[in-house]
Amino acid sequence: MLVILLRKILDHLKRHWLKYIIIPVLYFGALAFIFNLSEDNFHHTISGVTYRLGDESSYALTQIEFVGRRSKSFFRKGKFEGSIIFDEYELDVSIHLDDDNSAYLQGWITDDDDDYATIGELFADNNFEALTLCIYEKGEGNSRSWNSATGLMFSGPAVNREEALEISNKQIHSVMDLK
Repeated sequence: MLVILLRKILDHLKRHWLKYIIIPVLYFGALAFIFNLSEDNFHHTISGVTYRLGDESSYALTQIEFVGRRSKSFFRKGKFEGSIIFDEYELDVSIHLDDDNSAYLQGWITDDDDDYATIGELFADNNFEALTLCIYEKGEGNSRSWNSATGLMFSGPAVNREEALEISNKQIHSVMDLK
């Protein structure tokens, strides 16, 4: 009896395979494609704290502004294309977060010189709502660098150094531990 029932079910599926298999696969494939390519206009200002590691008295309230397009995806990390305004810098950027949700913040600085520069390493959530920036500082010549003992940081959203450090440690925990 069970064998006959299974045989009838298989015969039915063979005759209607398009309806039961192909159409749902195409439907879910189309949904995945649409969600993978969804973009939205993104104008977001994050108020946070710029501070120096190793110096508990060093901090200042600062803002970073994103103006452009943000991509959301189920299959990839976050992506942002547009301008970032931070301190004296306005950068035209294309940011693609990697596996540890980080990316180098580099782009054309839109000022008198129109230089291409790396401002720092950015750690962010997939939606660019909370972030940490390890700010590269000018050294000898035109080189820029950062170190984990005395490096300059920005983290937000935060209103004091303790909140900023908490965000930084949460976002960078797999790479380093900050103090």
